Amino acid sequence: MKKNIYITLVGLLLTNLLWSQQDPQFTHYMYNSVYNNPAYAGSRDALTAGLLHRSQWIGLDGAPKSQTFYIHTPLNNERLNVGFSAVADKIGPMSQTMLYGDFAYRMPITDKIKIAFGIKAGVKLFQPRIAGLNTFDPNDPDLVGNPAKNSVAPNVGFGIYVNHEQWYAGVSAPRILENELTVSGSTTPFIKEKRHYFFIGGGLIPLNEMVKLKPSTQIKFVPNAPMSVDLTMEAIVYDKFNFGFSRRVKDSFSLLAGMNINSQFHAGISWDFTTSSLRKVNDGSLELLLMYDFVFKKDKLITPRFF
Repeated sequence: MKKNIYITLVGLLLTNLLWSQQDPQFTHYMYNSVYNNPAYAGSRDALTAGLLHRSQWIGLDGAPKSQTFYIHTPLNNERLNVGFSAVADKIGPMSQTMLYGDFAYRMPITDKIKIAFGIKAGVKLFQPRIAGLNTFDPNDPDLVGNPAKNSVAPNVGFGIYVNHEQWYAGVSAPRILENELTVSGSTTPFIKEKRHYFFIGGGLIPLNEMVKLKPSTQIKFVPNAPMSVDLTMEAIVYDKFNFGFSRRVKDSFSLLAGMNINSQFHAGISWDFTTSSLRKVNDGSLELLLMYDFVFKKDKLITPRFF
């Protein structure tokens, strides 16, 4: 049964990789902005490091699992910022690992508004591991003995990020090159990467001394694929706890919770409830987040930081 589910997932993945959205998705996108927008690097005015784990479609064998590690910081010249992110994404027998470095140049527009321009460069390692699968059709040429091998594909991207103490917005295309992977004896791409475009935005709305609202959104566009829209609203209580919900249009809704353990350390958790046809075969998706700001100049840090 597990092998059969793998085959179904492989079929879904190949369709996804050829024509649709190929990057892992995260409910905590607002804490992981540097992965998709290099201009975000260093915007927290501290050396920031984070770990994020996602188990998608729990209960379904071979379902996607994604982990990301990121770190970014301003340099001594406060206009120059650098970052690094690593993502491991696995579905069934297939996995991809992405390693990217970021560089951002930030400058003030006004006393309270800054704009940054960023570039991203790195590689993706794709590991198919499908040649040994058992299939319904023992002679299926797309899976049995498929000569697709591990491949390494370089890529580059860019982004723009504007921020204020109470709002932010950004646009980016983190992977511009549309790399192709072909199999032996064929000119048809086995996998063709598609360019992804992102818009992020959010703000902070103080209600009173106790509660602040933090709306945010991420819109992802891929040519020839449905647009992905995330809408999130969090309530921040005493600058210590956050609770919220998120809606990924036509896909899922989520509950989020988090805690500022101190002024530098944040932990978060979310649970997604699937609303698509896959809801019948999974128990939802779990994410865990840890983020830490290493502060070397206490007088430079604005606390608490909300984005």
